[in-house]
Amino acid sequence: MVRKLMDSIGANGEISCHRDRKTALQDADFVVVAFQIGGYEPCTVTDFEVCKRHGLEQTIADTLGPGGIMRALRTIPHLWAICEDMVEVCPDATMLNYVNPMAMNTWA
Repeated sequence: MVRKLMDSIGANGEISCHRDRKTALQDADFVVVAFQIGGYEPCTVTDFEVCKRHGLEQTIADTLGPGGIMRALRTIPHLWAICEDMVEVCPDATMLNYVNPMAMNTWA
């Protein structure tokens, strides 16, 4: 994804992949965050089903409402861990967050 974006605007830069998060973050200028804890199945599907059992039919469960709250509770601890590592190893880096529920994540 990052390479495609860079190529589309003619940007130069190094892209690397690592298994250790602190190693990956070392001296980073930008940190692109894109993940979903638990995946669509079972977590997002469960969010839909629990809401439906209680009379709420959500059109999507990753932004707001009960499903969004459950997704936020799964997601926020992991985002905080990334932020804590960034403070330690790349304090001047900019995080580009593509993780839902966006509003709740930024409130946290």
